[in-house]
Amino acid sequence: MFRLIYLGLLLLTGLTFGGCLSDLRTEIVEKEDMEVQQVEKGRRLLQEMAAAHGWDAYRSFESARVVFRDEWGGGVKQMAAMPWKKNAELMELSYLIGTADSRLTFLEGKQEGEVWGIQHWATYTEEAGGTAQFKQQKKLKFWLPTIQYFMEMPFAIQSAALVQYAGETSVNDTTYDLVFCSWGQTAPQKKIDQYLLWINQETKLLDYAQYSIRDLAGFLKGAMHFEDYRTIGGVQVSFKQTASSMPGDKKYLHRYLLDSCTFNDITNQAIFYPRPDFKLEK
Repeated sequence: MFRLIYLGLLLLTGLTFGGCLSDLRTEIVEKEDMEVQQVEKGRRLLQEMAAAHGWDAYRSFESARVVFRDEWGGGVKQMAAMPWKKNAELMELSYLIGTADSRLTFLEGKQEGEVWGIQHWATYTEEAGGTAQFKQQKKLKFWLPTIQYFMEMPFAIQSAALVQYAGETSVNDTTYDLVFCSWGQTAPQKKIDQYLLWINQETKLLDYAQYSIRDLAGFLKGAMHFEDYRTIGGVQVSFKQTASSMPGDKKYLHRYLLDSCTFNDITNQAIFYPRPDFKLEK
């Protein structure tokens, strides 16, 4: 009951409250919607960002394994939204690149050895040393792909159908090119997210990504700050990813703190498919 009350408060306050549907379009995107030069410039910037992050190396890998902590900042929003029983415990997310098939394993605490998994959009859990128990759980279906998407965002966002240059801005003495990404149309849609990428003009790396959160509520939006980049197998990996209301905000909702990241060290991909023929629609 208390969690439902806190969730209601979260939905009322939001990460950022922006009317019926949050809208990440900048003035340039609204004014010059899908203008050819803006589209070409946006796609070029997106490709330059991917190259700076090690796109060629990343495409050569089949799997990834990330050991991390998800540290929440406390308060009502943590009580409403944090999916874990304990804050900031060590976890491991393994996934097959190019798919949503993943497994999250708790590495410490009372849940040590427990697994949350997705195969072909079917969710399952495993007790430590047990077998997969399939049951559709919205929490798993939201959080596992969400964590994975942020881990591989510079590459995953390349599939956006609509890409447009959105202007230039600065924060903390750093200048950024803005690139708007979405699908279907640039205007807000009930079931499709918008993204606004902040690409560092000097490094070409992704420093911030603003995003809508349609799966939770149409008016919600937030921002992820990517920092502490380290080169792993030729790929630039952010070892600190902080979610807040907007770029430059010192208050944060939660942050992923990576302990390690490896590629192509999963020799048995069958672990991702406890019931190989079982599939569900997204």
